[in-house]
Amino acid sequence: MERQLGICSPPFYFLRHGESANNQLDIVNGWTDCALSEAGREQARGIAATIGDKGIGIVYSSPLIRARETAEIVAAAARACVIVVEDLKERNWGVLESQPRSLVTDYFMVPEGAESWETYHGRVWGALSALPVPQNTLIVGHAGTMRVLRYSLGIGDIKSRIPNARLLRFEKDDGGAWSFCEV
Repeated sequence: MERQLGICSPPFYFLRHGESANNQLDIVNGWTDCALSEAGREQARGIAATIGDKGIGIVYSSPLIRARETAEIVAAAARACVIVVEDLKERNWGVLESQPRSLVTDYFMVPEGAESWETYHGRVWGALSALPVPQNTLIVGHAGTMRVLRYSLGIGDIKSRIPNARLLRFEKDDGGAWSFCEV
């Protein structure tokens, strides 16, 4: 079965938001709407300085402020529009929201009030699959968004967590298999 991402013409780009205040403290962000730290803004400006030659025309973003702010900084440099997509929000971690990250002992655990991996994956992949994704689109999201992409496109370990402000380029090889690399 062909794994589709919207009406996708590879390549496309993915960027995890810059460092948030909660990332600095190593606590769970989830749906907690935490702004970028000054270091996160600087990370976004650094990505913005390198994005101009990528031909980015559309930037899709999670509605959470850490992703939106990152998207707006980068999109301004690329002269692209930002489209906020509600279902690209990070996973809801229920009672673990704003708690130490060390309490997340297994990414697939379902704390009280949290979304399960299956529910989260369905929400995010459903949103991504419905988006028109012309060539060189940028998606700004979260570590969880990257897990959904890796799982759904059949590439790599979904348990590992992508660092903040990593710009990745996704593409297909001649055989139709997806891969990604850091830009």
